[in-house]
Amino acid sequence: MSWLLHLKHLSLSFLWYADPVNPHVGEHLDCEKLGLALAHRASTLESLKIAVQFESRSALDVTGGGGTHSDWGPLHSIGSLRSFTKLESLQLAPEILFGWEKDGDLSLRDLLPASLRDLHFRWDFGSWEKSPWEFEALCELLATYLNPTTPPPLRGLVLTCFDDEVSDLQESFELIEFRCKEFHIRSSLDTILD
Repeated sequence: MSWLLHLKHLSLSFLWYADPVNPHVGEHLDCEKLGLALAHRASTLESLKIAVQFESRSALDVTGGGGTHSDWGPLHSIGSLRSFTKLESLQLAPEILFGWEKDGDLSLRDLLPASLRDLHFRWDFGSWEKSPWEFEALCELLATYLNPTTPPPLRGLVLTCFDDEVSDLQESFELIEFRCKEFHIRSSLDTILD
């Protein structure tokens, strides 16, 4: 297991089955604990991908929301990644990075490392009814991060949405796209099937 000490690339895929019959399986993904576990590799990780999917084996609706007041979904956030000094590529859902409860003082500059070059926000919770990180809210946060006075070190930015939402979300993405062009950052709006 000594190879874990030098871990550079990590891709995690969580498939969570919400099961009311067997609640001992666990209904939440505790992102705070995940963040603490990842912190042990802060000095070596160069790329990190976290994919999360909640499914149900019954007619149970798992899209009701996350956070401490829900039966299913993510809890907390993974916390700041500023100490990940070699992290260049990050791919995850905004709910995993920011948490489910929206904090008014949230800043990407406080959460992302200066070494980050490629950022991809996944749409893992896009169909959930109560996510605080709807596309427009995410774009507002990114617009602040892409500040003209202190541009971020990014080379690429990818946002994801459902294919049938593109026309509705294009206006929100235009400011991000404009700022990215200013700083010579590749940007794209990727789509997935709903």
